[in-house]
Amino acid sequence: MSDAQTLFDYLNCASTQPDDIQKFLTQLYLEDNSLANFYRTNRQETVYWPDIFEKIDEGKLLRARKSFDELKPVIEKYGHAFDFDDFRRLMIVHDYGNLQSAKTLTAAFASELVLSHGDFHSKNVLVQGNHRPVIIDTGAIGHQYWCLDYARLIVHIFTNGLDNGTADYFDPAILPRDIAVANRIIHLQPIDLDGKNDNFIVALNWLTANYAAINEKAHLFELQLGLLKEFIQISYRSDTMPPNKRVLALISAHQCLLAANTIVKSIE
Repeated sequence: MSDAQTLFDYLNCASTQPDDIQKFLTQLYLEDNSLANFYRTNRQETVYWPDIFEKIDEGKLLRARKSFDELKPVIEKYGHAFDFDDFRRLMIVHDYGNLQSAKTLTAAFASELVLSHGDFHSKNVLVQGNHRPVIIDTGAIGHQYWCLDYARLIVHIFTNGLDNGTADYFDPAILPRDIAVANRIIHLQPIDLDGKNDNFIVALNWLTANYAAINEKAHLFELQLGLLKEFIQISYRSDTMPPNKRVLALISAHQCLLAANTIVKSIE
């Protein structure tokens, strides 16, 4: 596959057309032998939302807390003061607000583990002309919550893709725009094209518009919690992510928590 490129590089190429992006994602997720069919036929036991955070332990959360403490002045500068302990109550104790009721064994909130990639970001999917998508680096494959691969792909495209290769990627002044975009992703609202990041935005809009078609048992609040998990993990990657992106990740994680909690209240 000498002429193959990663999905990330494909989206980052100016010559890539929006229709081709949508066609590729449809092939990847919705056509015959796609991931949607794969998930339907490779399910395991029934689980509930706390399983989303199975791999988040006290050590990882401590790293995120250190980032929060370091970046708190910037977080508050943009009007997003919040209590970091809310994350621990959710991810470790599994006892947060309205979400607590969805932890109990009720059919309305049940989901299933599905056989998943385990590290499904946009550099682990290959594009090669008109050939079907190819998924690589499958060493972490295993059963996990249905939304986690999907959430990782969305968050990777959003945080790594927008403004990639430009000074804006590192500029805290861009944070209000990025926070607004994150909020639209979290609530599955389309993002306006901006003439700079159009290919990445087209991919994000496709993913948020089609998530329910990929798993007919999907709950939006579960996807929001999956996004939260990915944002938390990005928040402490100081070796690969600039401070403004880590601020964005922490603010976005808290917005995910609030949105998921509100949705569960409406389901009740």
